[in-house]
Amino acid sequence: MTAGAVVPGVAVPAAGSVGRASWSSRVVAFLLDSAVIATCVWWVAPGASPPGLWPGLASPPSAPRPSLDPSTGAAIEASPPGSWPVALLVLVVLVLQGWTGASLGKRAVGIVVVRAADGRPAGLVRTLVRQLLHVLDAILLLGYLRPLWHAEGRTFADSLAGTVVVASPWPPAWHAVPPGVDRWARPVVWLVCAVGVAGVLPVSGGAATDAVDQPCAVVSAPTGTTAHVRWSVHRAWETRLGVRRELPVQDGPWTVAWTLPDVPQASDVRVDTTVTAAGGDRAGTTWRSRTPNTFGDDDVVLGETTVSGAPRTGEFRVASALVVDGTTVGTCSADVRVDERDLAVRTS
Repeated sequence: MTAGAVVPGVAVPAAGSVGRASWSSRVVAFLLDSAVIATCVWWVAPGASPPGLWPGLASPPSAPRPSLDPSTGAAIEASPPGSWPVALLVLVVLVLQGWTGASLGKRAVGIVVVRAADGRPAGLVRTLVRQLLHVLDAILLLGYLRPLWHAEGRTFADSLAGTVVVASPWPPAWHAVPPGVDRWARPVVWLVCAVGVAGVLPVSGGAATDAVDQPCAVVSAPTGTTAHVRWSVHRAWETRLGVRRELPVQDGPWTVAWTLPDVPQASDVRVDTTVTAAGGDRAGTTWRSRTPNTFGDDDVVLGETTVSGAPRTGEFRVASALVVDGTTVGTCSADVRVDERDLAVRTS
């Protein structure tokens, strides 16, 4: 399986024979192509998944993961896997390989896909058919491993499409490549591939802040009982090559923290909490929760309510009841207003 193995049937004008591409070089080319494609998708199609050009090896497009507006948390419409930037990227990859014999990854490692009959580039249609035929190679990955033992180093897709992968910087039966292009092509392609590899190494981060942090007015409770309302908002992001994208992340629940003196730990303590939107499209919508036996530090009893689908800004009314051994011993309420400034999360 060396690069010097002769490939029968490839016509090479006045050049004798041409070496078969090694299996390892094809693997490296695949990894480089995958990295470049993933980085390009990150730049041009926020939230989209990289296209799966190699069945069984690359993950197929999935539901796009939206980016978020860092100030409001609202989802920014993601580019679906079939959006035009992704489709254009796929077309560029197929055209490069179909007309010049090599994608960027193949050009970097010095291998080309050519027609077995005459050593010329496969062409766009044959290249597309070959990509579709990789579905057969994906069965138990046998087709991708087949070049290890096949006499001509072909996958099933190669055999059916009439192509072969050879170790050559350019298709052996092709027009002459200008010396300047031949000299600079691989260094430039390697630079692009290096950027692609760097682009798949993300730096992740996150932060949180209390958007709501205020007392809850106790209506009735034993002396010394206090209550406090909190709601934290979260941010998460990913940075690649200096480009930062906000990622979807769940905000914290609305929490009412009760402090009640002299509550025996053996008691059955429950906090019933409601959060009601007082304005906007969800006005009148109420979220309810019952939080049993959740103790914090210093005899603090916590009641948590997850508010989903509500706007992050606006007016809300919070009401909570502290129930000990089945008896309500305290109630509180608070009117809360959240604006854009409250949602600002410091990232340093």
